[in-house]
Amino acid sequence: MPKVLKCADLMPDCKTVIVGKDADEVFAKAEAHASKVEADANAKLAKKAVEADAKNIKKHVDAAEDKAKADIKTEKVKAEGEANVQKAAAK
Repeated sequence: MPKVLKCADLMPDCKTVIVGKDADEVFAKAEAHASKVEADANAKLAKKAVEADAKNIKKHVDAAEDKAKADIKTEKVKAEGEANVQKAAAK
């Protein structure tokens, strides 16, 4: 008589049903299934971590670009101010 293991009995979110001719076969299949499920879960977590890192990096790059633009604008205003002072002094 075949042996059956319902993953939902152990992991409610998993609907996999494992069937084997004996307990050893069922456990071997269950181990392989669990390894694949764990690998898939780890891959999803890694993808989320990479996406979060990318967002964080973009945020910092954007902030650096904004600061650089502000610095350029400040230097331009300073240069214009110095030019106006020199013009006024020359009069």
